[in-house]
Amino acid sequence: MLSKRLGREATDEETFESANALMNLCEALYSVALRLRHWDERLKTEPHGFALPISISGGSYNCGICYATIAGEQGWYDQYGIKCRICQRAVEDGTIPGAVCSDKKSWWSAHDLNRMFGWHHTTIYKKVRTGELKARIIKSSEGANHYYVFLKEENVNI
Repeated sequence: MLSKRLGREATDEETFESANALMNLCEALYSVALRLRHWDERLKTEPHGFALPISISGGSYNCGICYATIAGEQGWYDQYGIKCRICQRAVEDGTIPGAVCSDKKSWWSAHDLNRMFGWHHTTIYKKVRTGELKARIIKSSEGANHYYVFLKEENVNI
């Protein structure tokens, strides 16, 4: 496969580098799988979820809804996956359904609408104000708009 991509026979060094990169990827995936398995086991005793443990390696996570980068205890893990504290609060208060985190096909973000239709964010927000689009607006603790979620079932006209 490497030779096919290169259009020539791969050297031993290129083959070794590719095999090493593949091995590193497998190790990373295995490490993530172990961590998620451990967290899923922990959910049995903490069914409402828990703050993400601080990573020894100083690593970070991404919120499964707004994609914000979160480090350690800034995040939350429950049956729906990893979320930042702002999105977790939105799930808890019913602003958005928890399944939004694990079912990416059930909703669009403003970025998705921009990519799909070429709509500028100001156009999207205007459509929300005029009622053309129904948005679930996730608010920060200060009350500012943090993220817009457009549920497909509430926006069937798209």
